[in-house]
Amino acid sequence: RGCSFAYAEAWDNKRLVGATDGKIYLLDSSNTYGTDVIRTVLRLGWRSHGTMDEKICLEYGYDIKSGVGNSTVTDPVFVHRWRNDGKLEWKLPRQISMGALGQRAIPQKSRQCGRYRTRQDELIFTDAVEVVFNGLYEQVEVQR
Repeated sequence: RGCSFAYAEAWDNKRLVGATDGKIYLLDSSNTYGTDVIRTVLRLGWRSHGTMDEKICLEYGYDIKSGVGNSTVTDPVFVHRWRNDGKLEWKLPRQISMGALGQRAIPQKSRQCGRYRTRQDELIFTDAVEVVFNGLYEQVEVQR
């Protein structure tokens, strides 16, 4: 089990370090999602939690700075989507609130996130607000 951490200096140096594989990934902000220009896309590598048994994702937790709304974007959100078992199609995205300005008591979680053997996650940040992303955590139950 591992976490990945992002470092961004004024959004010019976007890198992700995989805690389990030690690889350094470049984050790409030139992609598009629908017709909107993406500010930052964070795509994590495929993971299996060390077993190819089926897993149930009970909950995702997002370690991200909340209360970052501003006069331009009053209720900023980011999108989390994933794909399972090596398939190309993404599951329906979930919008996660980053909180209005000063609203810091937002539980940033998703529950009942399906079954899989391997999974790849993608986080999409489109709102023009400060983003401090420290990690994505998952609670899984392995089915035997």
